[in-house]
Amino acid sequence: MKLKELEFPLNIDSGATMPEIIADEHNLNVSFYLHGSDNRGKLSFNSVLQFSFGYPNEEAIEGHRYYRLGLLPFMFVEVMESEILSNIIISNKVHPYHKDDRFSEYKHYVLPFHDTTLEVIAKSYAFG
Repeated sequence: MKLKELEFPLNIDSGATMPEIIADEHNLNVSFYLHGSDNRGKLSFNSVLQFSFGYPNEEAIEGHRYYRLGLLPFMFVEVMESEILSNIIISNKVHPYHKDDRFSEYKHYVLPFHDTTLEVIAKSYAFG
């Protein structure tokens, strides 16, 4: 398992990010304050399989399971060979029509903010 840092074209406000999430069964949008502005940036994930939003915060990032791989606050990464995605595939094997290749397009993304960390299993993302 390793991390692949992804390009992040927006300058997040590191002091008061205040991320907000809007999600449904398939999509997730997260908005956050941009540095030196009252404007909010937006990151959208498509075909979401699973997500988590919460602990750890910036001060406890060293306790995150990916810190030893280089994860830092405000670093947008893809987890290569994700154990979470592997566990989803294993859990789904009980489904009568399970096929591993149905999960081949999914990727595991992580974005630690100031007070929370967002992890998303999705097929794609885009900045808005």
